[in-house]
Amino acid sequence: MPQPVFSVSEFNEMINRHLDLLGEVIVEGEISSIKISNNQVVFITIKDETSSIELFGIVYQLSNLSVLEEGMLVKVHGTPRLYQKSGRFSLSVNQIVPSGEGALKIACEKLRKQLGKEGLFAEAKKRKLPMFPQTIGLITAKGSQAYNDFIKVTGEMTGGLKIFFYPVNVQGDNAVKSVKQAIDYFNLTRQTDVLVITRGGGSLEDLAAFNDESIVRSVHSSKIPTICAIGHEGDISLAELAADLRASTPSNAASLLVRNCQEVIREINDCVSKIENKIHQTITNSLGKITDAQKQLVRNINIWISRKSENINHLKDKLKALDYKSILKRGFSIVKNKSDQIIKSINQVNLKDQYEN
Repeated sequence: MPQPVFSVSEFNEMINRHLDLLGEVIVEGEISSIKISNNQVVFITIKDETSSIELFGIVYQLSNLSVLEEGMLVKVHGTPRLYQKSGRFSLSVNQIVPSGEGALKIACEKLRKQLGKEGLFAEAKKRKLPMFPQTIGLITAKGSQAYNDFIKVTGEMTGGLKIFFYPVNVQGDNAVKSVKQAIDYFNLTRQTDVLVITRGGGSLEDLAAFNDESIVRSVHSSKIPTICAIGHEGDISLAELAADLRASTPSNAASLLVRNCQEVIREINDCVSKIENKIHQTITNSLGKITDAQKQLVRNINIWISRKSENINHLKDKLKALDYKSILKRGFSIVKNKSDQIIKSINQVNLKDQYEN
């Protein structure tokens, strides 16, 4: 059977169909050249010890471009393509990230300085968390220790708190896309008062998604106040710097959220106790004043009665002194003549007349 003969176009088209079957691939290599054309398309060449491959991508679809530099080891997520006209092979890039601790540190520091100049980490732009959050959007890995710690603390410290959980990949090739989708989802639905993005500790490569430019910008531009708790106490990611509040651990993030409620409850209880004590003190003082006033009133009434009694007795003595019967008892008498007139003077007395007394 004779072998089929292809035209150049047919052959290139067939190769592309076979390449499509591969889907997205991940290739690691060192950047040997990088060029951005008209701020729209980026052309990159990566290599290893024996080979090289050309990459191209759309600038606005790729994050971290600003931190890439020649000599940096990177991982490229892309789809293999054969340019139909020239038969030139390349990789259409969907995502490109630094690879290895050294490259990640360089890229992270470079991005930190760049985003810092843009004001993404400015304290003045950070929002306060709501005092009484009723709903929380939790973004972390399903079944992770971070998830368990967060749920445990919130469950122990307060009731009635509704948590909407969005499971994501927190590390690996799909982490950036997964976390960004979660942030976008909560900002679209607006069903939560606060967002919490968290995971446990790990190496710089494990935490790489949270130093990715697209994630950092998504955290900063979130319309919902956001807490980030990435890694352990000493691990500080760029996403945490961009968040409204950074927590050291998932448990700390939970306690920061419910602390306000607990503090308010304590303050209310303290106020109730102070009010009760004040009322009790006021009543006690008032009762004391009433008792003192009652005693004083009784004393004043007794004094008034005593004085009035003295006055009455004095008047009685005066009346007694003026009573004619009292005068008569002392040897005096009332003398009348025959005409029943009272004799008031010796000159009215006639020795021949008779008198009555």
